[in-house]
Amino acid sequence: MASFWKGIITVQGFDLSWKMTRVGGVSNNLDQYRGIAVSVCLEPDRTKELVIEFPFEEFEYGMPRSKSAFLDRLSTVIEAAMEAGWVPTKRGNTFIYQVE
Repeated sequence: MASFWKGIITVQGFDLSWKMTRVGGVSNNLDQYRGIAVSVCLEPDRTKELVIEFPFEEFEYGMPRSKSAFLDRLSTVIEAAMEAGWVPTKRGNTFIYQVE
């Protein structure tokens, strides 16, 4: 399996650390399909983590075709999560954002 992507992305003036934590596939119980998952935070282990869950249909079983196109998509989704209430500078429980 290819290694997962990670890096730094700048959104609304914040330099955010991100890493892909799961590629698409079938759940462990073989009862549902899961899409790519990405973890995002301002400072790892110090600020509230954002977990982005993409729908299976967006990328299916593989990695996105292009990392640059994925980063554009990721930036848009992070902004949507911020509008939904995730604040990168706060601490607390993980904020899970499911992409529609």
